[in-house]
Amino acid sequence: MHGLVLATPTRLSVLCLLAAGVLLFSLTMVPVSASSDEQVYYGHVPSRIWRLASLAGRTWINPTTIMDHADLVLIAASESTTATVYRLPENERIGSFNLNKFQRADLSLPNGSVFKVVANMPLTVYLHGGSWVDGRDQPIGTSTFYTSTNGGYIGKEFIFLALQPTGPGESVGRGGDLVHRIYALEDSHVTICDENSTVVEEVAIKANRAEARLLTNFNVYRLVSTGNIMLETFIIDVARARTVFYPAVEGGFVGRLFYGSGVGEYMTHGSATERAFVVTSVDDAKVRVIDLDSQREFETHTVSAGGNLSVFFRLPHMAVQSDKPIVLMFQSSTGDSGLAFGGLRAGQEAYYQVPEGESCIFTYKETTVTIDAMNFRVPADSIIPLNKGMHRISANENIIIQIVNIGGEQGFGTFGASVPSAQSLSITYADLRLKPIGEETTWIYYAAAVIPVVAIILVWRTRKRRKP
Repeated sequence: MHGLVLATPTRLSVLCLLAAGVLLFSLTMVPVSASSDEQVYYGHVPSRIWRLASLAGRTWINPTTIMDHADLVLIAASESTTATVYRLPENERIGSFNLNKFQRADLSLPNGSVFKVVANMPLTVYLHGGSWVDGRDQPIGTSTFYTSTNGGYIGKEFIFLALQPTGPGESVGRGGDLVHRIYALEDSHVTICDENSTVVEEVAIKANRAEARLLTNFNVYRLVSTGNIMLETFIIDVARARTVFYPAVEGGFVGRLFYGSGVGEYMTHGSATERAFVVTSVDDAKVRVIDLDSQREFETHTVSAGGNLSVFFRLPHMAVQSDKPIVLMFQSSTGDSGLAFGGLRAGQEAYYQVPEGESCIFTYKETTVTIDAMNFRVPADSIIPLNKGMHRISANENIIIQIVNIGGEQGFGTFGASVPSAQSLSITYADLRLKPIGEETTWIYYAAAVIPVVAIILVWRTRKRRKP
């Protein structure tokens, strides 16, 4: 259902005018403050939702791809969930909902608009749009990590919206095409049910292993696991790629251990500066990439302090370990580049590589944000636009960082991402019972080495007994 359709777009035009550097745009209003138990979500709808077409040197906007809105989807993760949606900077309430677990509400938001969601407990929040929303074009997928019912990216229960391509049918789920990918941090038995509580998938996954499943696009599902997992969608092929931040296993987006998708066997067009995994660190860091399928080290890299590593990780499923805190993202500046959400916990400091587009920082409290040694003291519900380039960022309160990654005069054909709350950045996972990656393989190789030796000894003893 569409709870509200806003016909007249309001554009955050300052986001498109960032050539001179980092500009500060404080919302001139009385902010809606959040109590300690509330969850607050922010986002910005891309201003250009259409695709360019070209032929014989002539370029035009494809009229079948023009959209004047995006969809905001709220799905209750618990009973008796209340949620209110505001349009910023006007601070205008545009929707209020009382939802029980598994129920959803949809709102249409105009291009260029900014929203804020305030809920009494964690929600599943998605922002997605493009011609696939109205069925004008075949859905070609998105890349994002899903939030669990506790609000963070790790958990034992997920209520989520399936977001994957529906065509061409013969290629969906094969190679680099998007599927729903489950990364087990602990030994897990996973059950996925649809809206009718019918079990549609069931699988056992060992710790440090991954499984992928196809689900019906735009349907809501409930995943329950006996162990802690992460849930991701990811798409990569010659013509398609999406920007996505990788959440850290420690919580938030700055850490030493990450799980998720690599680019697999696909050799994508473009250089590593156009489409690659980007690793940044405040300190010199040694990065180790592990293939979860073989449970072996795949490659190692060094990231210099304040610099960035741009590289393809050509393996389907991976873990990335570092001896120092890093930020890990997949970035694409070709095709439908994507929309992604990251952030910083209060007191954290990190380098963010910001691509061309309409990117910004959201504050949910009065906050001092430091960007490249410049301090900004801003009220709650403020937006700090970010221009293209490497930026050293820190804050004394949790902040959300949204990347709207689109280059030149191009627009978005499709996009989508799960939206985290500002409070979710404070979640940590100290109780995780992680096994060393490769532990299972170590025993396999140990057995492979010992069994032949034992067999030789047995044969030798047998022959010795048979001698007269």
